Amino acid sequence: MNYADDPVARKHARSIAAVLSDDNHIINIKTFVIAARYLSFKAAAKNLCLTPGAVSHRIARLEEVLGFPLFNRLTRSVTLTVEGERLREVYEAALAKMHAEVKRLLDDDGLSSLTIYAHPSIALGWLLPRLPEFQTAHPSLQIAVHTGNTPTDFSHESGVDVALYYGSGSFTGLESRKIMDERAVPVCTPAYAEAHDLYGHPEHLESCTLLHDCAPWHYSTVTAEWQEWAKKNALDLGKAHSMTLDTAYGAALAASYGLGVALGRTRLMEGLLREKRLIMPFPDLLPVTTEHAYYAVWPRTRQPSAILLAFLHWLAGSSKDA
Repeated sequence: MNYADDPVARKHARSIAAVLSDDNHIINIKTFVIAARYLSFKAAAKNLCLTPGAVSHRIARLEEVLGFPLFNRLTRSVTLTVEGERLREVYEAALAKMHAEVKRLLDDDGLSSLTIYAHPSIALGWLLPRLPEFQTAHPSLQIAVHTGNTPTDFSHESGVDVALYYGSGSFTGLESRKIMDERAVPVCTPAYAEAHDLYGHPEHLESCTLLHDCAPWHYSTVTAEWQEWAKKNALDLGKAHSMTLDTAYGAALAASYGLGVALGRTRLMEGLLREKRLIMPFPDLLPVTTEHAYYAVWPRTRQPSAILLAFLHWLAGSSKDA
């Protein structure tokens, strides 16, 4: 956008400058940035301990002062307008510069740290068993691992340097690097398979308890993975009982305790399979292979540090060995 030649652009620039210099609007800008991160007023309200109405009111006040809309308000969702996307990038770029300067100050004092945020399943089933190798290569590095099912906050306050997600590869405002693909197959204990006569009889799953990850990927239904597997293998599992857990690794772990049959992700179950706590009763049937994979992501506006680049390089090598 050429501010010198475009009178509308100059007006928008003056509006943004006026807002950024007015302390009364700082809370409204923060509210906007959090709503933009989640693309949800409801999620922003939960983050800020407000009502969705209060979030909407703050953003409306900000839009009124700026003179242009920040969100396209749809029936069941919101998206950023072009102006909203630009304002979000400006805000995150400013935070990234502050974050980088703080990191440099710490590095000058001989300190070095890496904070990793990951979905619980990735952390427990894949990252933590391999992390000692990276720790050995960087013995003075202070490592922190945080977990959660919702997208992380990359603000300076959170201290998060990189996040590991299972998704489609589309991450608004973030750089991403694919770590590895995934496939999912039914798994259970040997005793459970024998008790339900599963070997060679996938149709007997109807008498089993199917263990579900309640959100296998963003915006999915609870039964999405099992439905896809059943469709691929021409099976009807409509009469099966179900149990829902909030992580994929949790579902696999529940299966290892004999609670039912999980549609386990092979990358996350290596230890459970190796120890024979889980088996695959239908090795000849088709697995679930979707467009979803594991990704490392970080803010587009933040230049990766040397230690983050080293971590990304290590991730690439570890995924090949998996």
